[in-house]
Amino acid sequence: MRAALHACTAIAALGAGIVHLGAAVGAPVLPLAALLALGAAELGWALVALRIGRPPAPRTATAVAVIGLLALAPLALGGSALHVGALLGAAALQLLAAVLLALRPRLREAPERPGRHLLSVLAGALLVGAIATPSLAATTAGGSAVPHGEHRIDAPPAGHGH
Repeated sequence: MRAALHACTAIAALGAGIVHLGAAVGAPVLPLAALLALGAAELGWALVALRIGRPPAPRTATAVAVIGLLALAPLALGGSALHVGALLGAAALQLLAAVLLALRPRLREAPERPGRHLLSVLAGALLVGAIATPSLAATTAGGSAVPHGEHRIDAPPAGHGH
């Protein structure tokens, strides 16, 4: 169960990092710097955690998640120029990662069952995707995206175009 928890923690941090980077697009300078730094740190931490199979520096990661939540809360709640939906989604993912990190020491070592591990990681990935997708859609970049079903390729004009 521990390995699945580690993977879900990393996936939550990965989702938070992607949403923070997406929310940085079009942000004023000060929030831009905070969002870029936090998003890059979350992405880097998540990739390292997935690579080594356990959370690196779990106490530091928990502290960064909590500090990030506290630093960005006034932006989300203060009616800033940033998209509130994106910041709330990223906050939910940060909180999820922090809670999973806090649960880590309380889990007992038990033999992993491959099927249970796979289902746990799949459930975690679906939850993160369900939060990150609408959060990214709430960003400036998401607002500029072409809606599904409206993608088309214009046919070239008839003839040789001379």
